[in-house]
Amino acid sequence: MPQDFLLPRSFTSARLVLRGWLIKDTAEVYAYSSDPVWGVYLDLPTPYSFQDAKAFIASHSNMMHFPRFSWAITSNGELLGGINIRYLNSMKHTSVGWAIKRPLWGLGYGSEAAEALISMVFRQDQTVSMIKAEADRRNIASIRVMKKVGMSIVEEDLFSNCMVVGTITRHDWGKRTINN
Repeated sequence: MPQDFLLPRSFTSARLVLRGWLIKDTAEVYAYSSDPVWGVYLDLPTPYSFQDAKAFIASHSNMMHFPRFSWAITSNGELLGGINIRYLNSMKHTSVGWAIKRPLWGLGYGSEAAEALISMVFRQDQTVSMIKAEADRRNIASIRVMKKVGMSIVEEDLFSNCMVVGTITRHDWGKRTINN
């Protein structure tokens, strides 16, 4: 995969615009990321500071080139959370992650964003054969998102932490798009 390989800077779904991160997102990232319940399954600094939010925006606003890509999830101009994908060593496999601010949990935004990203990647990059996601086994909401987007779920003991791994292959994604 060439180093200058790019995925779109923005794309949409029925309710969402997924776009690059902006400096103006810093305050909202700080607001939802400093919620200790929101970040319980994430490897975040505790307590989460405004400087941490600035560092996140600085690193993720430039994360739009191979092997890592990151987008803000928005709806009607409101920042809802974020989603990212990274290419793994095989280049044919990728790993996706998402996070939605807590007041919006359970409203389908994570599933919609993940479905939009998976579809975009499989359409844009014909070399990708599988997309995976990982979640702490206690993170029922993320496991539910994995299932909603058609991932097969397995538990794995990764570095002595029991994680749930979801995967969807290009073949299985193709069958889903034909049936939907």
